[in-house]
Amino acid sequence: MSNILSFRLTKLFSVTLLESILICSQVRSSVSHTMSSTDSAVNTSNVKTANDTFLYFAYGSNLNSKRIHVNNPSAKRKGVGLLKDYRLDFGRFSERWKGAVATVVPDKGEEVWGAIWEIDSKDMDNLDNQEGVHINWYQVIEPDVLIDNQTVKCRSYHLCGNPEKQTPLPEARYPSQLYHEVIVQGAVETGLPKEYLEKLKAIPHRDPVPNAAIPEDKVVI
Repeated sequence: MSNILSFRLTKLFSVTLLESILICSQVRSSVSHTMSSTDSAVNTSNVKTANDTFLYFAYGSNLNSKRIHVNNPSAKRKGVGLLKDYRLDFGRFSERWKGAVATVVPDKGEEVWGAIWEIDSKDMDNLDNQEGVHINWYQVIEPDVLIDNQTVKCRSYHLCGNPEKQTPLPEARYPSQLYHEVIVQGAVETGLPKEYLEKLKAIPHRDPVPNAAIPEDKVVI
């Protein structure tokens, strides 16, 4: 993938900003009923460490070291994390990626594997901006994540207006071929369990887009 040309990104969105704000407002009002009991209200101090850094749980494109370092050069991979009672899903269409993007949705008994990164606190705004928090694309969550048989509080994100569970995944919610490839490569880098890796590989995706490459600028979703 390093040999393919970067494609020109746009800032168009399939959902208007007003719709996004309304969705996020609805999510915030009901989040206590839908999120796992291991979650807490977002409080930056919960995820900070003694080294003026914070822990971040990545499950999508930020599994990939090349991708996360575009906006967060201080990120250091701490290891493999397990988020219990959530499922991996795909929701809103991103013009940037030319397909649906990943999210985590509370779902009893399901599991999401990912990477735990330690990032300088000064980069927290960069991460929030990358995830489009300021335009109500993603919302900050702070779930408990297992790493090396210990539970740690991590910063993470889910879409404002998470999708309903549908099996098989509707074609309208397919990720792009590039986005899917970035996730799978990141999962391999992280060393996620083989069974989960095969599950990721089996996720259907859209047809390849000519000249597609990992975004290397700092525009948002």
